[in-house]
Amino acid sequence: MSVARTNLDRFMSQVATVFSEPDRKIFARPGAGQGFIENYLESHRSGTRGAVWDMALVSSHWGFSLQDIPMDVYLWHGEADTAYHLAIGHYIGNAIPSCRVKFYADEGHLSLFFNHTEEILGALVL
Repeated sequence: MSVARTNLDRFMSQVATVFSEPDRKIFARPGAGQGFIENYLESHRSGTRGAVWDMALVSSHWGFSLQDIPMDVYLWHGEADTAYHLAIGHYIGNAIPSCRVKFYADEGHLSLFFNHTEEILGALVL
């Protein structure tokens, strides 16, 4: 059984070691930590097979080159993101011809969306 199910405090302590300071601040907000736990538990309800498959897909060839993507792509990346290194954001931003990339100096993996929800969703609904 997952430590997230049996000992939430221990699970959140372990999570805190992986995420950056901006993301840890998000966990301190009322409800945000609980929402993260619920999301995690649901995503692993049937085991870890989905997470493993996701990592396999991310790290394999997708059958096309980023340079061949013909449409506009939006990319927002926190410079304090510990889940995806900043170099990945720069690589993708430079590889996709019509990539609209924006980097945020003081944002992490989760904090970026929490702190810039209106901006991001506003760009997507134009």
